[in-house]
Amino acid sequence: MSQSKPMLRKHLLTSMYQNDFIAFVSLAYKIIHPGKDLQKNWHIDVIADAIHCCLRGEHNRLAIHAPPRSLKSFIASIAFPAFALGRDPTLKIMSIVATQELAGDFSQKLTQLFSSDLYRNLFPHIRFERRREAIRLDHGGSFISSPFFKSPVGRGADILIVDDPVSPGDAKNDHFNAKAAEWFSAEIVPRLNDKASSIAVLVMQRLAKTDLCSAFFPGDPRKTLVFTAVSRREERWELQDGTTYIRPPRTPLNPKRETLEQLWTIYRSMKFGDFALQYLQDPYADRYINGPVYYPFDTTDWTPDKGGPKWWMLFSNARYVQYECFGVGDPPPYLAKNPLTDEQEDELVAWAQAKLLCEMQKDLEDD
Repeated sequence: MSQSKPMLRKHLLTSMYQNDFIAFVSLAYKIIHPGKDLQKNWHIDVIADAIHCCLRGEHNRLAIHAPPRSLKSFIASIAFPAFALGRDPTLKIMSIVATQELAGDFSQKLTQLFSSDLYRNLFPHIRFERRREAIRLDHGGSFISSPFFKSPVGRGADILIVDDPVSPGDAKNDHFNAKAAEWFSAEIVPRLNDKASSIAVLVMQRLAKTDLCSAFFPGDPRKTLVFTAVSRREERWELQDGTTYIRPPRTPLNPKRETLEQLWTIYRSMKFGDFALQYLQDPYADRYINGPVYYPFDTTDWTPDKGGPKWWMLFSNARYVQYECFGVGDPPPYLAKNPLTDEQEDELVAWAQAKLLCEMQKDLEDD
């Protein structure tokens, strides 16, 4: 006897939520925020697809850089552990966050997911016990969340999630960043149960050239996703199933949350450097850029050792951002109708090199 249409539909939905992380994110959002639907946006699908690729073993080092209020933490630090443990309740997941309060919040939301009827219908085998920021499953798996600089003694991880571990103010201090990198390398990296196959995901805004991104498994192959609050160039994003998203220039990341006009107001209310870091993920905003080369350039295979753009000349990045992102002011020189002559370009290169040398000398004097 064939299944009735309602039963067949329920079976298909259950299978989809159990096996498709993109779909599971929407369900998890409804559970955590009753009565609200997730405002679907292409970047959510891209993040979820990249995380699911980690579970499939296609890559195991993933960095996600995105502006505030982009749901990156919900996807990576709440929905991801719930999905991964539902599929394999023996996994040990370690979450490193900025504060004890945030650690408790993530654990509470994960407990809320585990306890919901919808989740239990998908993964009925999950049985758990919560103790403060630690959740332990009957099958041997666990989720442990702790603040940065608090060593997780005696704990290992099959999946490591590092989510906005330091504040923007602290990250502006190179000495603090060096201390953070040293602690991370000494205390957290060795916690991976299998250095070759364990998954490590970094979720953070770019906060400085020397922020934790530069110390996040720098020698390992890594997939990096960089989402800007407003696009500078046309962007092309592809999912594993072949779905392609095209983002035109001067397009907000999610217009339902922040329009271009709202982002312009934010830009005008902040220091340029802070906007470039938190909203454009650009830690090289205090330098000069030449031609169509810009940051982020190729986020697919970018690694910290590649640094920023190779050229530092011709025009102010502030002027660049205003025109490229918001259409304000005059086009940068590389977009001008009459390009510079070789002699003019040589003069500007010499000027830029002299300026950079002065800045380097000043940095040495300050140290």
